[in-house]
Amino acid sequence: MNHDQVSMNLLQFCYTCDDAANCHTEEICRQCWAEQGLLSHEEEEASTDISRMINAYYA
Repeated sequence: MNHDQVSMNLLQFCYTCDDAANCHTEEICRQCWAEQGLLSHEEEEASTDISRMINAYYA
């Protein structure tokens, strides 16, 4: 998910959320969206794959 997609999701999904003030990072937002069923399965998998790749690179 690119930065533009995250920004669009913030505007679309978080604008009316009562807990939006608790989402301080993109990762927290993605977790919330996934819990709410707002992300497609491919987006969740891509996020996980990217996280694994970054962690492997810096390990």
